[in-house]
Amino acid sequence: MRFFMGGGKALVNAYYRSAERLGVQIRYNTPVHALELHDGEFVAALAGSERITAKACVLAAGGFESNREWLREAWGENARGEWPADNFLIRGTRFNQGVLLKFMMDAGADIIGDPSQSHCVAIDARAPLYDGGICTRVDCVSLGIVVNRDAERFYDEGEDFWPKRYAIWGRLVAQQPGQIGYSIIDSKAIGHFMPPVFPGAQANTLAELACQLGLDAEKFTHTVTQYNQACQPGHFDHTLLDDCATKKPDAGENPLGAPA
Repeated sequence: MRFFMGGGKALVNAYYRSAERLGVQIRYNTPVHALELHDGEFVAALAGSERITAKACVLAAGGFESNREWLREAWGENARGEWPADNFLIRGTRFNQGVLLKFMMDAGADIIGDPSQSHCVAIDARAPLYDGGICTRVDCVSLGIVVNRDAERFYDEGEDFWPKRYAIWGRLVAQQPGQIGYSIIDSKAIGHFMPPVFPGAQANTLAELACQLGLDAEKFTHTVTQYNQACQPGHFDHTLLDDCATKKPDAGENPLGAPA
């Protein structure tokens, strides 16, 4: 996966420069808290004590991923008595509170979809609560196995190409105990994924690694060994669905499988 120079910040700055050349006024520190509507049509935006009128309005106000109360309502309490949303780290802005989204819902706007669904990626648990950005994303998932805090695998890490699957792993991890998972790779995987901003734990033995991660060493060793024994010989190529795979049912099917 490749990114253009400067990333999203450079892209947005280019948009701003283009908009300003066209005479668009950019207003900072001007949160809109409500809209004035008449018979379902836009009249004005209300920002503090200011009333801004326009012939048309496009609401591009983001979602509610930073609204912890709303996240709790959407995700609820799981069977373990946990509230998964309490452990979510938001790699984007803290300001996406869903204020206008809620306003429009209360105003009778049509609602589609499931509020618990989202673009939800796995990020490093050491990342900040907000604004960690893409550098906190864990990108080595499909190059090894992922276990929960019970040292058990819970999904097929190589189900498809990583660009098609990275956005489901936040949800998968959120369904695990403590909303945490551990991506396990060996030295062969180094250099084949976007490097993380935080260094990973390293060890010479599985037992030593389990100790560093706070996992049960016997269960962890069994899980990794069982997976490795199920891997079939093949020619590894991370850019396509190669002939590497696991075969034993108890190892879980992994069409991109290679020993971890």
